[in-house]
Amino acid sequence: MNLDIDGHLVTAVSFDYAVGLSMDGGLDLRIETTMSLRDSAGERVTFDPQDSPDLPTIVRRLVLMKRIKAATAREDTGHLCVDFEDGVRIEVAANAHHEAWSLVGRSGVRAVATPGGGLTVWSSRS
Repeated sequence: MNLDIDGHLVTAVSFDYAVGLSMDGGLDLRIETTMSLRDSAGERVTFDPQDSPDLPTIVRRLVLMKRIKAATAREDTGHLCVDFEDGVRIEVAANAHHEAWSLVGRSGVRAVATPGGGLTVWSSRS
């Protein structure tokens, strides 16, 4: 599923037991479980947002003020993949017990990776 955030710019990054990416246009992505971050050179690091003291520095350096090239989520598993124009990639797999990530998009659309895998999408029109 295309998450309709392609081309948006990450304008702020926040940390509070999760990683929050705010984008132009009022879009917000919140990652609450283990995430994989690959830099443009192909180096991959996996972090738990709740237990990674170096995460704020690394995430800000790699994604702040960068434009998203493509973002997709698998409806059957909830696996999230966000690619940036410079080759950086964030991936978040489903979590057995928690919502791994959520996105608040345009016009009140909300997508949530459900515990155990899967994706639920609500719209303001539902």
